[in-house]
Amino acid sequence: MQRSFTALFALTFIFGLTFIFGLISLIYPAKSEATPNFAREQGLACSTCHTSWPLLNDFGRAFLENGYAVGNVEKIPPRLVAQKDIPVPALRVTLSLFDKSSSQDRTYDTLTEEDKQLKMRAMNRISALFADRVGSFYYFMEFESEAEPNPARDEAGLQIQVPMAHVGWVFSPQFSVRAGFMSPLSPDGRNTVAQKKVQRYGWSASGKEFVPVTTQAISAYGNIGNAFYILSWHGQDGGLEGQDPKFFTGRLAYDLPFNVSIGGFYSSGKKYNEDIGKSEDKLNRYGVDLQWQTEDGFQLNALYAVKSEDETTMNETTGASSQAEATDNNLSVYAQYIIAGAEKPMASIGANYDSYTMNDGDDDWTRGALFLTYFARENVKVQFGWESTLDAPERYTNKESRYTFMVDIGI
Repeated sequence: MQRSFTALFALTFIFGLTFIFGLISLIYPAKSEATPNFAREQGLACSTCHTSWPLLNDFGRAFLENGYAVGNVEKIPPRLVAQKDIPVPALRVTLSLFDKSSSQDRTYDTLTEEDKQLKMRAMNRISALFADRVGSFYYFMEFESEAEPNPARDEAGLQIQVPMAHVGWVFSPQFSVRAGFMSPLSPDGRNTVAQKKVQRYGWSASGKEFVPVTTQAISAYGNIGNAFYILSWHGQDGGLEGQDPKFFTGRLAYDLPFNVSIGGFYSSGKKYNEDIGKSEDKLNRYGVDLQWQTEDGFQLNALYAVKSEDETTMNETTGASSQAEATDNNLSVYAQYIIAGAEKPMASIGANYDSYTMNDGDDDWTRGALFLTYFARENVKVQFGWESTLDAPERYTNKESRYTFMVDIGI
């Protein structure tokens, strides 16, 4: 009964907002639309939307948040006749030509000698991205095949998966709805709460679940003046089936002068506990973030987040349950500077800093990364990356490092 009431309340809440903001859309109708099969179909340079892709600039953020359309971008005739009826995907091919891990401690039991071997994945990842907009409706799907070990499958070959897919309806710039297998914060184009990996390196805020990650979700979002908001109802992290969705996430960001944006988020719900067969464990997450971009090529993204979660365990002998609460915090900062020539990126240098606690604050971790990128063309980047564990709990005596040399091609 409680589950039915929660679902009914959530649906009433979302459709109520849809009705209210639908009236607003009659007053503030959506502007001209554009088909977002990326730069190829629009006839635009990659740097129109991106700084060092996949990171977005202000124009790219507006393009994303308005359902792949911006008022002053007009659709041009497609270059391929087939595109009139059949969407031609954008492709991304990643070549990992050098991948080497090392450790100062040769006895470190979680980094084996096999892990330390030089790896060369000349075909590391292939991604096909489909996106389009028809009227006020849009969709986005990504198919990805990556050369990473999959313990569940023994056969050779790159395994295909769909890491993200969603559809959306744009009623007006003030109100849109997006639904799919995605991050509940994915409509936000800032690279703070909705984090995109610059290359192989994954940020601790998403990797350690300080922010909601990919799951089944329904989000309402939009821009009202200089403010941007998201209201989302979703399942727990990684919930492919959206089982017993009891999570609600809210997001508010505000654009200040000098290309500065500040914001915050709050997410609360109950995780499904397989041991007791129901959603019982509370998980609350909240944080504040900042993004700053300058016209001369500097970009700064920062996020401070707190995670508080319960874990219910069952005593197999007595059948009694007990609950423990843990609170951890995270600070993630990414900064990059782009060297441009003739109004397009030529090279960039980026650095990432992550500091977080685990196990109710008992364990402190610090990680860092440095990326040097050269753009052979706007859609072809060559990148050298270094990442390392700078500080770890006392029981970990090593400082693990990893070096990568990759070529990324967008087609």
